[in-house]
Amino acid sequence: HTWGKEPLLWAEHASYAAVKDKVEKLKEKSKVVTLVRDPVDRCLSHYYYTLGPASASWSRTPSTAGKLDFMRRHCSNYQTAFMGEDKHWHNLSSADEVIQRYDYIGLSDHFDESAIMLAHTLGVSDDDVAYISIKIADGRDAGDGTGTAVRSVRHPPFSEEPPEVKQFVASREWKDANALDYAIVKHAKALLSRFFNKADARNRLKRFVALRNREIKSLTAEDGTFDTTAAYESKLLLDCRFGKND
Repeated sequence: HTWGKEPLLWAEHASYAAVKDKVEKLKEKSKVVTLVRDPVDRCLSHYYYTLGPASASWSRTPSTAGKLDFMRRHCSNYQTAFMGEDKHWHNLSSADEVIQRYDYIGLSDHFDESAIMLAHTLGVSDDDVAYISIKIADGRDAGDGTGTAVRSVRHPPFSEEPPEVKQFVASREWKDANALDYAIVKHAKALLSRFFNKADARNRLKRFVALRNREIKSLTAEDGTFDTTAAYESKLLLDCRFGKND
């Protein structure tokens, strides 16, 4: 991307602090949007992501001790720091200081709903935010868009995590360390709840899901394999591997 021209859409894995100056130089009216995730799910996803592809020679095996160490060292209001103008979240007095900088905050674990509300916020058609998931970290082979299969280290559901991890998540230490993140997630949930309290929004969601399911079916072979290359070429594919920066 060249910043000499105004972008129609710009997506970046960098923190807001890293792009703030560039965003403020835009002359056209712009909207800043992002997705947030449950702090526990995001942290553990980040941990599994750091283990590397299961097929890689350097891939590491998950461990309870490794998870607890990672959660303590790398998961303190991570999303708040990433979304704020100052990556040092300790300087913030409340999550509102971060929330007010965004035109829209959605939820990655309510992706369909968030996509519909994003379309509403931007004033575009629901078809404009249609997507197909790829590279989901469930241990299955998934294409990388080049025809190459990549097997991720499986990210199991929280119910399968060891008791020590569950106990830590329930502790005051964890909740205090992620209080701002939880506040932002709560805000995003409230926005979605109000929006989908209307019948029209719920009908839009049903149509949207039906559209996505049709696309998935059209790109799935009889043996159940998914043609990721064709999905990219269809321009309906959105990379939904929520890795360490999402």
